[in-house]
Amino acid sequence: MLLESGARDSIRRVSISQLYKAVLPFGDEKALFQIDGRSVKKVMLVANILRKTETEKQIAYTINDGTAQIVARYWRDPSEARDDFEYNPEELRFVRVVGEINQYKMTDGDRRSLILRSMEYIHDVHEIFFHAMNVITDTQTAQYGPPPIAYSEPELQPQPGPDATESEELEIRLQNYSENVPETPAKVRKARYMPPPSPNTPRPRRVPEGNAEAGPSKLPAAPLFFNAPADKELLSSKTLTEIVVLVIREGMRTLRHSHPSAAYEGLERNDIVERVLKRRHASSSQVNEAISWLKRREVYLRNYR
Repeated sequence: MLLESGARDSIRRVSISQLYKAVLPFGDEKALFQIDGRSVKKVMLVANILRKTETEKQIAYTINDGTAQIVARYWRDPSEARDDFEYNPEELRFVRVVGEINQYKMTDGDRRSLILRSMEYIHDVHEIFFHAMNVITDTQTAQYGPPPIAYSEPELQPQPGPDATESEELEIRLQNYSENVPETPAKVRKARYMPPPSPNTPRPRRVPEGNAEAGPSKLPAAPLFFNAPADKELLSSKTLTEIVVLVIREGMRTLRHSHPSAAYEGLERNDIVERVLKRRHASSSQVNEAISWLKRREVYLRNYR
């Protein structure tokens, strides 16, 4: 970014439209143009060459960067044999231009041009976007100042008491890590199973949780989605989904009769798949898809008494 003290030696990355917005202080012939309140002498542009006009004294290139267009002139020196600016405008290639803002008077008013100091081809398309980002950075820095150098974190205050040993520090880190680990399916599945309550503890009533694996014990009594299960229904069922529902109900009814005082959460998915495969010729993936379909459609088993 340009500094006021080094404006004559530094280069400001700009767009062509900014050159026309530059302000020239009145009454000072040696004054520099100002962009965003900063004095600028040399500027850098990235643009296309549209036209080329050549005479004995100069070569004029009309360049356009999408914001505006301007004439960039290279004044020839007879004592120097230079071919730095021999570019073909028919190629319409992007070039990087470094020059100085110039203002001159014409009959219809003041005009501005660019005095060329250097010009080169752009070989990588990313350089065009990189220049646009640099223009934004230089403009924002000139208006609002440079960004902060670094982010400083608050210093940790020492705690009173003896220093912890290496093993104690390791234990504290492991404890903090275990507390921040998100819940995994294995931990959730393990948390479902509860120990049997005491004989005096009433059987709890659980609210729906929207899980087909959980079983009917998690839901209050409600009308059945299908008819009451029976062996003949298993034989006459045509869809795999009906068989899955009936198998889960049959399994839950068996649990209630064998363990009437136990607090249970439902059947294992693997048990459901195994029982369905004994009654229907299908694959385990098809059975799992049927269970997932029930879950997505919010079709769950109700308590059957």
